[in-house]
Parts: sequence; C-alpha cells; structure tokens
Amino acid sequence: MRRVAVGSIGETARALLGSGARGKVLAAVTGAAYLESEAGEVLWLTSPKAPRHTRAGRSDWREAWPPAGTLYVVRGEQIAFGSEFEADLAQAETWHAPQPGVGVAVAQSAIAPSLYALFARGSALPTPLGLGQLINRVLALGEGRAVPHEASPQDLFVGRAWESVARVAKASLAHDGAHIKLAVRPLVGLGPGLTPAGDDFVGSLFFTLHYLGSTYAPLRAAVEPARVDLASLRAETHVISFTVMSDMARGEGPEPLHEFLGAVLAGAPASHIERAALELTAIGHSSGWDMLLGCVVGMLLTFGPPTAA
Repeated sequence: MRRVAVGSIGETARALLGSGARGKVLAAVTGAAYLESEAGEVLWLTSPKAPRHTRAGRSDWREAWPPAGTLYVVRGEQIAFGSEFEADLAQAETWHAPQPGVGVAVAQSAIAPSLYALFARGSALPTPLGLGQLINRVLALGEGRAVPHEASPQDLFVGRAWESVARVAKASLAHDGAHIKLAVRPLVGLGPGLTPAGDDFVGSLFFTLHYLGSTYAPLRAAVEPARVDLASLRAETHVISFTVMSDMARGEGPEPLHEFLGAVLAGAPASHIERAALELTAIGHSSGWDMLLGCVVGMLLTFGPPTAA
C-alpha cells in the first residue's frame, strides 16, 4: 500500500471529501491527479510545489498518481484508491482563499502606474509565454498609443487570439460590460493543454472584474453587465478547464492569482507586486502568463472614468 500525506487542502476540496464520498480519477498527469466525485464535482491532489487552490489537496507525493478511471472512496480521513494507494487527510490544514481588495484599497488611479512599472524595461519578469505575449500590445491600448508591431507570437493560437483580446481590452477601457461578455466567447477553449490558454485568460479576466466590482463601487455598473452565464460555455471546453474557469469567475483561483491582484489593489511596493507576478507566471507552462494577461485586461477598467463614488 502506497500512502501520501496531504499537508493542506482547500475548503471546497475538504467539503467534497467527507467520509463516504466516492468518485474516480478523471486524469493523472505529472504532479497531479484530477478527481471527479459521483456528483460531477472536480478536485485535485498535487505535489508540494503546486499552488494552493480551494479545490486542491497539496501533498508530499512526487511519484505517479493512480491512473485515470481508478475509483476512490473516503473512509474517515483516508482517501482509498482501490487497495494500492491511500491519501491521508488527518493532518491537512484547510486553506481559505484570501479576498483581494478587502480592507483599505489603493486609489483606482494608482493601478495603471503600478502595471506600467511592472512591465517596464528592466523588469525581472521572464520572457512572456502563451497569451502573455500580448501584454505589451494591451498596455499600448491602455496608454492610447499605437500597438507595437512585434514579431509574430511563437504559438499560432496567440496570433489568432489577438483580435478577440483587443476587443475585450477596448471594451474594458470603455467600461462596456455588455461588449466584454460578447467578446470573450471566441476565446473559450482556445489553445492546447489541460487548461487551454483562452480559458485561463477568461477565468482570470472575470476573477479580476469580480474583485474590482466589490472594491470600487463606481465600477459595478460595468462589471454587472459583463457577467457571463458560464453554464452556456460548458460545451466549449472540457470539464477540468471549465471548473477552473468557473471558479475564477466566482473569485476563487490559484493562490498566486489572489496574491498578485491583492498586491496591486493594496498598493503594495513595486518589489512585492513583481514578486507576486513571478509566482503567478510560474504556474504551468504558460497558464500563469495567460492569467496575468486576463488580470491586466480586467484592470484596464480602472484606467479612466468613472471614479466618482
């Protein structure tokens, strides 16, 4: 019997793994096993370096997880995967996602300078990957200057995404929530991988709008019309990515996303914001960069009026 100790577990995952809960392994990849409960809820077990998430249990396991299709049952504090593998929840600390913008928030007008400073020449951020390659173009739109004619992105889907990303960015600058809702639809399911880049972007965009609306009352008039009926997008991507995207839209994402947006909204020092961005961009191959672009596009909503209370 192979045993793994789960050190921390998100509050959603904890609730889904009560004694008697059953399900199956949906997918097993390097560093993670994605589980699906009998009710169709998705959660995952990860290696120790993976970011915390409300649906994740982070463990000390670094080897292969049980393969897809393996059934599991929770007995007390143990998740039994057949008779060969067991995950122990007894010592797991429950993780609650922090809420960006709660408490004292920086003035709305201070957000744009923070972003321009983050992406200025000399930044410690590595070369952007995935949709992160579009950040400079988006910031050019935010400044009202010509979009730079950069080399074509290495990933073909990134070039295809630009037209839709630009539409979302322009709608955000115009505080046009209804147009944001329409412009994101072609991006859902776009790109390769377990969580396509388009889904990471869309989820992070709505994550950012969610917290901007709760932090800055004048922005709610734009945020509310932007809300998408996510159930209508379910057929456009697969269940794991849909779950991650839906959670982000409700304000629940990976810990580095919470930390990055929280740092910007709190007016943290530039070094703190940069460190949070580095943690975010380290997620996956390019998922963190895709999320960072979503954050930046969402925060374009703060670049101009309305600012009155």
